[in-house]
Amino acid sequence: MSSINTSPPLFTLLQQINSTNDRGFGIRNQISTSNRFNGADDPSNFAVSQGLNADIQAFDAIDQALSSNTGAAVTALTAADFASNLLSDATTNAILALNPSSSPEQQQIFADGFEQNLSQLNQVVEGANFNGSNLANGEPAGGLNTVAELDGDQINIPSQDFTTAGLSANETALGNDGLDDIDLNDPTTTIGDVNSIIQNAEQQLALGVGEIAAGLNSVDRQREFNQSIQDATVEGLGSLRDADLARADARDEQIRVQQQLQFQVLNQQNQQRGLIVNLFA
Repeated sequence: MSSINTSPPLFTLLQQINSTNDRGFGIRNQISTSNRFNGADDPSNFAVSQGLNADIQAFDAIDQALSSNTGAAVTALTAADFASNLLSDATTNAILALNPSSSPEQQQIFADGFEQNLSQLNQVVEGANFNGSNLANGEPAGGLNTVAELDGDQINIPSQDFTTAGLSANETALGNDGLDDIDLNDPTTTIGDVNSIIQNAEQQLALGVGEIAAGLNSVDRQREFNQSIQDATVEGLGSLRDADLARADARDEQIRVQQQLQFQVLNQQNQQRGLIVNLFA
């Protein structure tokens, strides 16, 4: 039974008002943060979303590492392109230096140009550094290994030796002359011999370029795959965490109306209790 000191209906109404206020706070929190929940409201979903967010950040770190190796590979391929052009120029100078119709002075000019071509080739290759690595000059010896997936799998981009010594290594190992052994001032040197040496060097250059390019393609494909997985993870995280702002806004308006009605009822109850108290005055 109600008395002038206690009123169970009022207590019940106050509990309903508190419940409505709590729901309103949650809805307004969704609107302000765009999150469907927070750690206190839904710890399980919050933990899942934090795990997904950690994966997204890990993919960013992996992509950064892969990008670094991409830069080293592109630098090496650029150096190889210059090396190929210099080998072509060296061939031209060698042919002109060994041309019997050229004067001795002209032959020497072309011979000097040949030596400059090979010297510049070595300079280009030795200067192809990127972030402490030089894949065109065999550094590091085993190539670059980079983590490629969240499970720790790695991708390797092999290193090559595009110097004159490196491009001639297979021939010199067999006891044949290499690029550094060519002497255009030697009367026994023939155009055929020079062309054969340079062609072997060009073949080694092409093979090395192919291996670096294959490693670079693997990195690019892995980056694309990782990006697809990351995008799907971001989409899943959004579906799990992002609030439906249109629905939340409509729900907020509904709660505000409900709060107004509850306060009106509370005021009416308080007014009625006041009239009863006045009877005892």
